[in-house]
Amino acid sequence: MKNFSFPYLISILFLGIFASCSSKKSGLEAQAKKGPIAPPVLNTDMFIVAATPLSDNISLPGNILANEVSEIHPEISGRLTLLNIAEGKTVAAGELLGKIYDGDLRAQLSKLSIQLQQAQRTAKKVRRAFKNTRRKPAGI
Repeated sequence: MKNFSFPYLISILFLGIFASCSSKKSGLEAQAKKGPIAPPVLNTDMFIVAATPLSDNISLPGNILANEVSEIHPEISGRLTLLNIAEGKTVAAGELLGKIYDGDLRAQLSKLSIQLQQAQRTAKKVRRAFKNTRRKPAGI
């Protein structure tokens, strides 16, 4: 039984290969008789291109944090009458940043300068009086 099935199997394979080779040749011959094959039609999209200026500026929302932070404290408290800088501007040491209302301080300075003048006059009078008492003889 083994001898019978092996030749039978080989003959079936041989016929299958022969049949597949012959059908391809007939398809190619039929195609050659028809002439060259036209390429398939492709659907395409068209765009009209025009020159436009290219901007390289990019605007993005966000927050910026400074590398260094300095706290500013006034020597005296008061109402701010002048702010001399814009927010985020770089400032140098000694630059005037703002001005505090100083009307009451000027009045106090004027009062103290008048008191100083009066104290100087009084001191002058006391010195003169002291010099006069030293000049007088002790017995008198």
